[in-house]
Amino acid sequence: MASETFRFQRRFVRKPPEPEVMAAVVDALVAADGVLSLTAVAAAAGKAGRNADGFAATLQRLLNVEGYPVLEFSDNGSRLRLNVPLAREQFQVDS
Repeated sequence: MASETFRFQRRFVRKPPEPEVMAAVVDALVAADGVLSLTAVAAAAGKAGRNADGFAATLQRLLNVEGYPVLEFSDNGSRLRLNVPLAREQFQVDS
């Protein structure tokens, strides 16, 4: 969340989640081997599952820089899948 790419990307998203919320979501996804239900993602963000689809779309706008599929819907849209290696590359994060 401290990368220049992430800060730049936030400028183009209407009402982006706070960096602490994004960090909690990414940490939860990483801990779950990159895949969580939309409800679990909303819970990690401290949201009560309201508008989980819209929240997931916002996350995609933040993480899918230049259209690269860092965060994708899977299982007919019921889960989110984080491509951890691609996320590390996109946001210049050392392992």
